Amino acid sequence: MKRIFALSTAMALAVAAPAMAGDEPFYSKNLNGNWFLGCYAGDKAAFSHCSLLTRFKAVTANQKRALRASEMYFSVSVHDSMKTWTFALGAPQWSLDRNRPYDIVFRFGNGHSYAFRATVAEIEAASTLLSTMLISKPALIDFMQEPAFRIEINGSDVGLFNLTGSADGLKALFASTAQYSSHEGDAGDTFPSSSTF
Repeated sequence: MKRIFALSTAMALAVAAPAMAGDEPFYSKNLNGNWFLGCYAGDKAAFSHCSLLTRFKAVTANQKRALRASEMYFSVSVHDSMKTWTFALGAPQWSLDRNRPYDIVFRFGNGHSYAFRATVAEIEAASTLLSTMLISKPALIDFMQEPAFRIEINGSDVGLFNLTGSADGLKALFASTAQYSSHEGDAGDTFPSSSTF
């Protein structure tokens, strides 16, 4: 648990840098499905964002050498604007080139896929890919209802990510972000209503 707490804090710092003033969340909670929720403050102790983090086994025989990993970390963060979310994906064994692009695709079993370009950051002595994208209702529904999705990086299959507990985790993520930010009225506009499920 100390390791996942350290990774959660480090990923959050990278996502929010250089705004972060502290190195620990002011609110944290362990959630179902091995998810960790943390909320962080920025400059002058103002709210910055909340993050979910988990770790999972990367089971695939098709990984390219630079992307091989037995265990990976995945994080999603929502800032106070409630309009975008930032994904962080990393592995202790990775040593990625900061000067090359990394194209990531999340492929769900229902045929939906989401593609974006990521940048490299060094977090806890491991290469981590960071990317920010607009929050959309279809993507939220996929993350909450689908059991898993495959992760591809530059065309290489790096593993299957199990979404156990993601529905409760995302609800807690958005609820906490709305609670601690100045955009409390935005949560209902951005997050699918309970009647959707």
